[in-house]
Amino acid sequence: MNPPHHRLMKPCYCPEVGFTRSHSTQPEVLSQLLAFWNTMTRFHIHSVYCFVLLCSIGDSCRGIEIVETLAINLLTSVDPP
Repeated sequence: MNPPHHRLMKPCYCPEVGFTRSHSTQPEVLSQLLAFWNTMTRFHIHSVYCFVLLCSIGDSCRGIEIVETLAINLLTSVDPP
């Protein structure tokens, strides 16, 4: 009975054991590690980009609120003729 194969494993015949068993190949492991690293890097860059975008939107909204308050104060402080 053969053991289950992992996606990083390739079957090979092992004469000591007498059946085909799996082993990892270095290029496959490295390519999977690189793919995982690239995915995590993209995730972190995207997360930071979204955070910066949300902060700038928040700052803009606060700026609009301040300008609106100043305009209302200016209009209410003007004496009617």
